[in-house]
Amino acid sequence: MSLAVHEFTTAQTLLIIAGYGLSGVVCAVFAALGFGVQKAWERVLIAVFALAFLGYAGYLLFIFDGGTVFISFWPLIVPILLIVNGVRNVRRTKTGS
Repeated sequence: MSLAVHEFTTAQTLLIIAGYGLSGVVCAVFAALGFGVQKAWERVLIAVFALAFLGYAGYLLFIFDGGTVFISFWPLIVPILLIVNGVRNVRRTKTGS
C-alpha cells in the first residue's frame, strides 16, 4: 500500500468537500426516491452512504482545522455507479426481463 502526503490549496480542499457533499446529496435522493433500487436493504445502504458522505463533508467544512485528512475517490464514484445501475434497472423493468 502506498500512502501519499500532499498539501492541498484552499480551492482544492473546497472542491473535495463539494465532491463529498454532492455525492451525499445524490445518494440521499436515490435513497429517498428509490430510482432503480429494487430492495429495501439497498435503499438503507445508500442512505447510510449518504449520511457518511454528508457527515464527512460537514466535518471537513465546519470542524476540521488542520492535520491529516483521509481522501478517497470512492465517494466520487458511488453516485456514478448508482446512476448507471438505476438506468439499467429501469430499462430492465420496462422490457419486462
